[in-house]
Amino acid sequence: MRMSAAPPDDFVAYVDRRLPQVRARVAGEVPAPDRDEVLTEVLTGLAGRWALLRVAARLGRPALTDRCVERLVVHRARLWRERQIYPVEVTVWDLPPAPPRPAGPTGPVSVALRRASVLDSTVRPPLAALAEASTAWWHAYEARRRAGRIVRVTLFVLFLLAIWTAAG
Repeated sequence: MRMSAAPPDDFVAYVDRRLPQVRARVAGEVPAPDRDEVLTEVLTGLAGRWALLRVAARLGRPALTDRCVERLVVHRARLWRERQIYPVEVTVWDLPPAPPRPAGPTGPVSVALRRASVLDSTVRPPLAALAEASTAWWHAYEARRRAGRIVRVTLFVLFLLAIWTAAG
């Protein structure tokens, strides 16, 4: 199966729908500093299996994707714990409350500043799902490409050995 370099729309849509649940599940298994690393590993594993999971969904097994994500979270969290060489200590700090913001600008105010409160926001919606999906898909794509190269080189070497053996 060939894998494109860009993630398919259904993969991005799945990550968009499930990212908060997967992130929360990873947070239950791994401490804060390493959550993003494990989350990327989970999504990369999902991206590598996506074609087979889509076939399973077409054959009437759509829940298989969620079970695969659950197994990937458990597996990657276990691998993360095995890589730790020291006990993990967690300290929770309470942040001081933020200072109160002034109600409005003081002093001379421009017309643009007065109109800013009625204008639509220029802040774009978060692109977290697209970024996570694209990163995971690229890692899976590169892994599949490397595996393909290894297979081709191995077959070529075996072919040369077979010719050498037959000629000798």
